[in-house]
Amino acid sequence: MFKTVEELDTKIREFIDYCDTKAKPMTLERLSVFLDCETDTIRNYEKKDAYFGTIKKIRKLILADKVERLNDRTTFTP
Repeated sequence: MFKTVEELDTKIREFIDYCDTKAKPMTLERLSVFLDCETDTIRNYEKKDAYFGTIKKIRKLILADKVERLNDRTTFTP
């Protein structure tokens, strides 16, 4: 699906910009929709040495986004 790490990295940067522009939370599922693939495809790319760092970085960013949203008191609803 992605011939190079650079191609995937470019798509991930576009995904981050999309989420920022639309104020959408970053999730692995939203990334898979954005990339027009299954979440399993992303997980399979993560197993490839060349793509591991790129996928790990976006997973960390997704987790950070989730934690920040959970701690955002302006959007918290009990």
